Amino acid sequence: EYSLKLSEAAASDSLPDIFDSTDAGDDVLAFTAKLLSACCGEKDNVYRWGGEEFVCVCYGLDIEKLKDLAENIRISIANSTFETIGSLTCSVGLANVNKTDSVKEAFVRLDEALYTAKNSGRNCISINYLKNIKSLKNT
Repeated sequence: EYSLKLSEAAASDSLPDIFDSTDAGDDVLAFTAKLLSACCGEKDNVYRWGGEEFVCVCYGLDIEKLKDLAENIRISIANSTFETIGSLTCSVGLANVNKTDSVKEAFVRLDEALYTAKNSGRNCISINYLKNIKSLKNT
């Protein structure tokens, strides 16, 4: 069994506009990729999943440990400042993946969790417990 995490960084301006018009988008992507790689374990994998989304495949973590990891990442991103765009927030969707799940099933659950986080005010974590989604608002 392993867990996946899908996160999206958001600035006060539209990130696609930032990515298209300045090097700031590249800086944000590079920073986020390095942060995720540093926070995840040696055997884990980090992938850019289009636009400003990333997927982390974290092996051997139960969903509660993954939640703690995601919260540390969310706080690290929120506490970072970028010269061109200021600060960022990060919405995170988490899902536990079983050996019997297809890749499509896993990503459907991740997408559901991410959109729940984004619709809960952003800058928070949402966990999809096999179709029982719980949003964790930061306090």
